Amino acid sequence: MTFGEDHSNTRTGHAPANLATCRNLVIGTLRAAGHTNIAHARSLQANRYDRAITLPDL
Repeated sequence: MTFGEDHSNTRTGHAPANLATCRNLVIGTLRAAGHTNIAHARSLQANRYDRAITLPDL
């Protein structure tokens, strides 16, 4: 529960699927960048907008 999914009250329409897609995109990007611990990788990237843009050196 790295993203706090249990505390989300988004339950209608397409929003849950869209949020799941965003989470999967972030997790995939962090894994492609070589991170194995997603929670730790998120803490390293938090509020680092300059790094978020350049993170996927793919």
